[in-house]
Amino acid sequence: MASTAILDQVPCETLQALLSSIRSSESSTIESLFKAGDVVEFQGPSASGKSHFLWYIIIRCILPTFHDAIRLDGWAKAAVLFDTESTFDVCRFRTILSSHLAKLGVPAVSIGPVIQAAMSNFHIFRPGSSMQLAASIANLPAYHATSLSASEIGLVAVDSMSTFYWPDRFAVEQVRSFGKVSEPSSSVYPLHNIATMLERFHVSHNPLIILTNWGLNLEPSSPFYKQHLYPFPSNFTTEDRPSMAKFSSNPPLASPLSLTAHITFTPARHRQTGPLSSDQPTENFAEIECICRFVDRAQCRFIIKLTSEDVSLI
Repeated sequence: MASTAILDQVPCETLQALLSSIRSSESSTIESLFKAGDVVEFQGPSASGKSHFLWYIIIRCILPTFHDAIRLDGWAKAAVLFDTESTFDVCRFRTILSSHLAKLGVPAVSIGPVIQAAMSNFHIFRPGSSMQLAASIANLPAYHATSLSASEIGLVAVDSMSTFYWPDRFAVEQVRSFGKVSEPSSSVYPLHNIATMLERFHVSHNPLIILTNWGLNLEPSSPFYKQHLYPFPSNFTTEDRPSMAKFSSNPPLASPLSLTAHITFTPARHRQTGPLSSDQPTENFAEIECICRFVDRAQCRFIIKLTSEDVSLI
């Protein structure tokens, strides 16, 4: 009796309640970072988790809020990805989505149908040049009206904005050389045309916009990377002139698109955990620390954990 009385005084919660609190914490982290209408840049070195974190947000976008009585914390909206590098791996994406659903408590028999319904909200385009990317974004309102009229587009992502950097830079230098002008008009810069089309869609549809970008060179004595794209929203760079504008005597061009947040991805740290029991394998995973800066509030930090089957925030 005495032991029972002592146990009754010990605070406890069910496993389901514990799992719900963990999911709620992770979910609130995303909601605190992004909202509809935000324009966010992901910048970091190769293999630093930019695309995987983007996939995680796409999953949140295309999932429903509930499946039966199970809370999925999805946005129940459509997502559009411009896969400029043609590196999107649909098999790995489905694996991560399946793992995410299992972690949320969706029964195994229901995971397939939930994935099928969610994937119908996911639309991928693979432009082969900056001109094709700008044209595809310009055509997005018409595509929405004809092919996605029943869904709201909650997310538009470009992975990556840097893919066509070198051919675009060469084209601009050719105009300077053969046109004998020190500063071409803004329309000559492919990135300006892309940003213009993104801003038009941003104004008309108010989606979350995410742009991934290479992190090539660090700023002096700083964890942040210099901006090599031009003209690019410069809210979070201390550099006056990105490399493509170095030789112009005119003031740098302003981008028609403005960032609301910037996330810097640090190089991944690869780790390994020992098995909890003899019949369990070791777990290999990567941790990436991210520094998030905002235009209207203090910066924050969070860590992304990547395994062979999952993406999570810790």
